[in-house]
Amino acid sequence: MYLIADTITRIKNANMAGIENVDVKFSNLIKDVLQLLNKKEYVGEVKVYKDNGHKKISVQVIPGNITDIKIVSKPGKRVYANLHTLKSDRRNLGLTVISTPKGVLTKNAAIKQGVGGEVICKVW
Repeated sequence: MYLIADTITRIKNANMAGIENVDVKFSNLIKDVLQLLNKKEYVGEVKVYKDNGHKKISVQVIPGNITDIKIVSKPGKRVYANLHTLKSDRRNLGLTVISTPKGVLTKNAAIKQGVGGEVICKVW
């Protein structure tokens, strides 16, 4: 199972259904992506907790903050972008989340730090 796609789909569905909280499986990548979305105010509070010995993440979904989420990189087709590719994409609509050697960053932060990486998702 591709956990990041599952997480993004759960958040998207909860947003459309008006559900306030979503619980997802824990991984460091998911935690970093959700904390970035929290920092950019697309989602509310992100909490890590244990349930029957397994770590999970609880995400507060703020209705109306997310119009759409698109999963870019998938297990069968990973999408990578180098610094040149990121700079040439002039469309600054929404938020592009990229996993880089320096951590999970937005497209603009990756350009400022001079790194590229795997494009995880785009959020509007």
